[in-house]
Amino acid sequence: MKFCQQFERFLKCCRRNALPVPWSRFSDDHDVWCPPLNENRALEVMEELFGRQRLLQSGLAVAAGQKRELNPILFDVMPNPILPLRMLPNYPPFNLLTNSGSVTGQLPVLAAASDYRVQNAVLNTNMLFLTANLEDTSRLRAIGMPVAPAFGLEHLTSETLHDFRTALGLIPASPQFSLVQWLVLVGWTPSRGSLQCPRIIQEVAQSLEEVAGCLGLPQQNVLLWQPTVGDLSKLRHCLNLGRKQDVVDAINSSILSSCKPLSGPTVGEHLEHELLTAERKVRAVLRDPEAGPRRRKRPLQRQQRIFEKALVRPILKLADQTEDPNERTRLYALAQAARTLSLTSTLHQAKLENEIINQGLGGDGTSHDISGLMKSLETVIKLCKETD
Repeated sequence: MKFCQQFERFLKCCRRNALPVPWSRFSDDHDVWCPPLNENRALEVMEELFGRQRLLQSGLAVAAGQKRELNPILFDVMPNPILPLRMLPNYPPFNLLTNSGSVTGQLPVLAAASDYRVQNAVLNTNMLFLTANLEDTSRLRAIGMPVAPAFGLEHLTSETLHDFRTALGLIPASPQFSLVQWLVLVGWTPSRGSLQCPRIIQEVAQSLEEVAGCLGLPQQNVLLWQPTVGDLSKLRHCLNLGRKQDVVDAINSSILSSCKPLSGPTVGEHLEHELLTAERKVRAVLRDPEAGPRRRKRPLQRQQRIFEKALVRPILKLADQTEDPNERTRLYALAQAARTLSLTSTLHQAKLENEIINQGLGGDGTSHDISGLMKSLETVIKLCKETD
């Protein structure tokens, strides 16, 4: 924060880096820049305004023997976009990112942790995406994704690991990202539309696997996103012809089907496994005659949380995005019916299992509870058909 004025004035020496079509259709406030055309003149202007020592302290300039020059990270990788990081819209930047790192020397993902766009997007998704370069970062930012550059994580030291865990909110003293539950490596190149996994992402994946035990996130929550050819084709059509929400939906669909832990099942398969496991634990505690209300409460609450995340929330999100009021009403009703049926079916299944244990397989199994359950199921099926 100490050098916001210097960074803001430096951007006036730069040129805007236009976001290419079709990504530019989805961003009205693209905030990426190109380095100054005249490096020496930019340095002279900045030095006149702020003095040599202040520029050196900010990281914008570095000493080269008896001389000084603009920080080479602003120029040494071409093309080299400059991404300002801001606490709030229209605030002066507190740091500048390039494909070679941050001007202040801070780990890029840690610097990005305080950017308002990243923070707002993490609040909405509980996810953080890491890209191979700023070209990819700027494109995914344009559609509102929580994204930061991955470089600097390919060779983790104790210091960079500490900074990384701080960025994720895994160190209590620095909870910027306390809501991050899923860390996603972008294993393709959105800026080029290439499905080949960038080398730096491969190196970061290997690095994170090596420190999995001390990262602080469950290993199955560190994911690699590698879309299929079909995913990419659908995304291209949405980018060229669709709305912003169509692009977001295409990406969400790809994440659910093509995003895997560094070793393990897809996100959808993982949620399904979590739900089945939670339901088994609920039925087990409900069958236990010695289990009191307090002991039963926790597994029931966990089962409902997972069910909400896996099914109810996606239905409610789809309802919120639907313009047709009748369709929206059906989706809200479907979400509520599914929520009710989930708990009811688990309770009835546990009751039936108890009856079978007590009466043997000869139990009639034709209680009024089952009739009520079947009626609820018929309601959900009817709503699903109407929604289709």
